[in-house]
This record gives sequence, C-alpha cells and structure tokens, in this order.
Amino acid sequence: MTADITVLRETPKRAEEFLPFSERSLVLRSERSLRECLPLEHALHLQVLPLEHEFGPKGESVSLATSRSLTNEEKSALRFCFGRSIREVRVDSRLFPNLIYRAYQSDFRETRKRVDSLAEHIDGTHALKRNHLPRGVECAIERLLGVLLEFAWSNDSPDLQLLPNQEGLFVFIHQQGRFERFSLPNLSKSVREQLVNYVVSLLKIPYRTPGTPIDGSFSFLLGDSLQSIRVHAFPTSFGTKLVLRLPLKESVVSLEELGFAPSALSLLEEVPELGYGLVLIVGSTGSGKTTTLYSLVQSLALAGKNIVTLEDPVERRLEGVSQTSLEHRETLDYSEATKALLRQRPDVIMYSEIRDRETAHSALEAALSGHLVLASVHCGPLSELPARMGTLGIPETTLATALKLAVFQQVLPSQCCSCSIEDRGATQHLGFLVKKSVGCGMCGGTGDRGYCVPAEAFLNYGSRRKRLSLSQSLEELVRGGQLGFEKTLGFLQAYPL
Repeated sequence: MTADITVLRETPKRAEEFLPFSERSLVLRSERSLRECLPLEHALHLQVLPLEHEFGPKGESVSLATSRSLTNEEKSALRFCFGRSIREVRVDSRLFPNLIYRAYQSDFRETRKRVDSLAEHIDGTHALKRNHLPRGVECAIERLLGVLLEFAWSNDSPDLQLLPNQEGLFVFIHQQGRFERFSLPNLSKSVREQLVNYVVSLLKIPYRTPGTPIDGSFSFLLGDSLQSIRVHAFPTSFGTKLVLRLPLKESVVSLEELGFAPSALSLLEEVPELGYGLVLIVGSTGSGKTTTLYSLVQSLALAGKNIVTLEDPVERRLEGVSQTSLEHRETLDYSEATKALLRQRPDVIMYSEIRDRETAHSALEAALSGHLVLASVHCGPLSELPARMGTLGIPETTLATALKLAVFQQVLPSQCCSCSIEDRGATQHLGFLVKKSVGCGMCGGTGDRGYCVPAEAFLNYGSRRKRLSLSQSLEELVRGGQLGFEKTLGFLQAYPL
C-alpha cells in the first residue's frame, strides 16, 4: 500500500492562504475515533493530525494533516496504527503544534485523562498542608489550570466555569449560545482548594476576607500568546466557584458576517445615518451583544466618525477608535468619564454595558445632549426593556425620547450548508422550502457550522419608523437555510411569540 499526498498550495504568503478551510474546520474534520488510535504524544512527535475516513477507487483510507513529508518508516507505522492506507494533506508548518493541541484538547476525554494524572500527582505529595507549596506541586497545579483553560480556549468558549460538588468538579464551557457541562469526579477537595488558592494568588490581592466574592485578572499563556483572564470567585456550599472569562479570539467582523436575517441587517446598517440618540443591543448572557456592538462601532469608524468608548474592560482593539478601560480605576467612574469625554466633541460614545444606575444616567445624558450613544443591556425581549431600564432609574418617557434603535438578539447554531437537504415534512407544513443538515466532515458530523442571530428590532428616528418582529426574523432565517424547523421550534419554546 502506498500513501497519497495532497499539497493544498505551494509557497503560501500567509498561513490562512495555505488552507482551503479555516483552522477551526480542520479541527472539526478530525474524527475522535482516529484520534483515539493515535495518542496525543505520538501525534506531536510525528507532527500529524488525523482527519477523517475516506472512501475512493482504491478503497478506504485515512487522511492526515501534516506539515512535512513523512518518511517510509513513519508511513508504515501509521498504516499499522490505523489499519488502512493513509493520505497526506499538506498544511502550513506554522499551524503546528497548535492545530494538534486544539483538536485533541477540544475532546474532554483527553482533558480528563490529563487532569486525573495531575491530580494524582498533587494528592500524592504530602506537603499540601504547608503554607508554602513545594515547587513541584505548584507547577502541577499551574499545569492543571492550563489544561482546563486550554480546553475552553480550544472550544472557542468565552468563559470557563469551575463548580465544586460533593465528589469532584463540574466544568462548564459556553458553546453555540448555550452552556455544556462536563464532570471531573476524581478531583479531591484538597486539589480543588489548592487550585482556587493558586488562582487567587495570581490576582495579587493583598488581603481578602475568607468566604467573600473576589474579582480580578491575571495573565496566562494560551495558544502562542499571553492572554488576560478575568476572574470572579464566589463561595458555594461545596467550595469556591470560579468563573474565568477568556478574551475573544476572533477579530471584529462586519455586520454582514454576524448572521442576522436580511431585515434585521438593514436596520443595523442605518446606524451610521443616525445623528444622535440611543442605540441599545439587548439580550441575555452569551447572546452576542458585545460582538454586535463592536461591529457597529467598526462600521461607524469606517464612516469617518469620531468615536470614544468606555469599557470594563476593553475586549477588542479597534483601529481609529479612542478606547478607555474603566477596569480597576478607582478614581474615574462612568459619570466623571462621560463629562470629560463630552469636552472632546465626539460624534459617537460607546458604553460596553449598562449594568447600573450610574452608567444608565450617563448614557441617557449623553444621548439627550445631541450625541449618538451605543450600549448593550442584559434584558429579555424588547417588551421588557422599559421595565428593565426602569429598575436602573430611567423613566419610560425619558427612554422613549432618547431611544432611536433597539435590537433584541439571541445566538443559535447555523446549519451546515455542505450537508443540508430538504426537510420534506417541514416543507409541506410551512408551504416553502425548508432544509435540514444531516452532518458531514465539514461540520464534524454535528450538522452545525457557524451561527445565526434571530432578532427583533424597532427604529424610531425622525420620519423613519420600522419594526421587525421575532417571527419575521425566524422565517427569513428558515427560508435562507440557516435554521432548521426543529431548532426554530426549540427557540420558540424559550421565547414564545
């Protein structure tokens, strides 16, 4: 048997030009059953990533992503490992070894094996009760934290939640608009306590009262760069729960790439034409409010607007925008910062989130003084927005005067277009073509690829008055093939019309 070789491109200028798919697509193509045949340490040694089973004229084979030509001995060993012929798919060497780590660590079973091994080493050291940890134990705890953070990072989760229970630890990551829970039953109480103490020590807090909430941040190496991790710790009945917020990896995308239905997109594209007033992006946790807000600011920057932002913290850097972080600033609050910024004659002011009365009043004051103000708010559908702003001290009449555009949004997994077929039952029921995805190599067999954003919105600016209902937005996404019938019904159960 011989190994076929596919070279994707010759002499690439950039890594992303070398591949016809994104790095994320390669990770999704990597089949778990093949990774189980080739342990992580062997994949790293050979610098190969198993991708998928393939069927062709020569029979069944296994495709492998590699950055170099494999030797005859390596090919023979891999054929023996998988029990069939192999096909090499050449990728840029700059993607390794991060590509391998990302594929293997996105699988929780591999993460659990590494966590159990480190926990066994920590439990086997009898010096845990000392105030000063031996260097070997501290290194093992640091590696344990790194394994958990890499698991969340490789799965594109914006946060990692560690919840202690009676027997071990629950791990929560955020994927495709919802939380996924995993269990680490073999993590003893002593290991959990040492992990919490180590994270708190990284925050460099001079003193804390035991059993009180903690907020802070620290830097940690993820991928190939140092990242800032925000931490919130809160006591529970079985120990301290840690919530670690990871920075957003992807760059700011255009409004067209966010996944809105055409009608919702047209309303958002009118924001650069607004001269003043308040624009609110509304939704629950994990609904993509921050992503939409940054895309709006970028579109305004491209339109030549003078923009200033007040953020807590700055999550993404925007070219040509004056960004100010109010994180850990005891001498500067939103009210004082707003007064100072108004003297700089900005066209647009962006508040990352309105979460208290002080920020709400500052944003309304700026909007009513002739400036365009953008902000996000944690809230349900738009019918609940006046009550939500009322809890922040904003009268309904004041909100009605200042508010020019409000958008409520949620994030749902979008159907994979490579494996979508007609859903005949739904088509007959709805009276128009409805598609469903069945799973393929491009989506990792899940049927999901990317995101779409159901939304409701209303615009009230001068003579322009438009309203988009949630049902209209959902119908457009279904007609466009981004949403299937079953996911739409599930969404309607959570947000009935």
